[in-house]
Amino acid sequence: MSFNRIWHKIAHRISAILPNANKPDASESANERDIYEFSGKHRDYENDLFLHSLKTLTPDDLAPKPPKKKHTAGDIIYEVVRRAIVVVCVCVFVGSAATLVRSLVDYQRGDELYGDIAANIFETDLGGGSHMVSLAQPSRQNSSTPDYYTGLTLDMSELPEEDTDVSYNIKFEQMKANLNYLKEINPDIFGYIHIEGTNISFPIVQGDDNDYYLDHAYNGDALVVGSIFADYRAKADMSKNRNTVFYGHNMRDGSMFNNVTLFFDEDTFNTKLIEIYTFDGIYTYEPFAIFETISTYQYFRMSFKNDADFVAFCEEMQEQSEFNKGMTFDGDDHIITLSTCTNMTTVGRYALHAKLIKVEN
Repeated sequence: MSFNRIWHKIAHRISAILPNANKPDASESANERDIYEFSGKHRDYENDLFLHSLKTLTPDDLAPKPPKKKHTAGDIIYEVVRRAIVVVCVCVFVGSAATLVRSLVDYQRGDELYGDIAANIFETDLGGGSHMVSLAQPSRQNSSTPDYYTGLTLDMSELPEEDTDVSYNIKFEQMKANLNYLKEINPDIFGYIHIEGTNISFPIVQGDDNDYYLDHAYNGDALVVGSIFADYRAKADMSKNRNTVFYGHNMRDGSMFNNVTLFFDEDTFNTKLIEIYTFDGIYTYEPFAIFETISTYQYFRMSFKNDADFVAFCEEMQEQSEFNKGMTFDGDDHIITLSTCTNMTTVGRYALHAKLIKVEN
């Protein structure tokens, strides 16, 4: 119903109830008469039919209901798709939330698992004793299960008289005892890596491939932070490898190989050394290359045709480096490579190379 029709309907009802003395004469226009009637002042409010008439107005008098729309096949398909998208979005949200919670829980587990080892590996035995790790010798042990923490004290006061001319590396023997203890937990234990002044202080494992320990802890438990692990092709005796490659995640909480990126600081690059502890000795390496690359670049080569090929590889890595020490190489050198992701792309990598400068055993 149009506004004019509503207006006239209301005006008609007003004119029916107003006194004749209040109406305009016939000479006035219809619009003037309507306005006058609408604004009349001498109404009988006790019997005001106008107010009553307003109560009888229905919504259809003001705005009729639109005709009910018939749903077409396209409308039905649209509604089904819309609801499906909502369901998918909810599932994605729930899945993402669950993954985030699991990651946070695994981060906490990783901190506790690896933190305990890092805090005790150089000071106490990992077997649960309160004493400093002593220099145990297998020949002195009578039990079928080796006890790696009995034998000589650190001051060597209990060293048998016939062994007084034997030189002991206390640091190495303590670490070897702890590595033997860890190997009882997991036979895949390869060694231990430590870089003073960084968060890099972890057991090293070695699996049958380069995938398993991406999401398993050093003890074999499933863990999103994974482990630091040696390339499966590396020999346990690092003196037999030209290039020993180690992998680890670049965790956003600063763990695993995240601190490899610290070597993009020139002072860190020039002063920090990398220590690898194995069952054979302590290997100390000096960094000579740090750079960002991609996974298809062969910075992790382990096989070389001859000495010249190996030397050329080392020089190429040094040329790629953010900083260049001008280090020289020969066929008798041994190096390590620390590899981790950049977290910027799936193929981005950080590579840190270091040359062997000292061996203790």
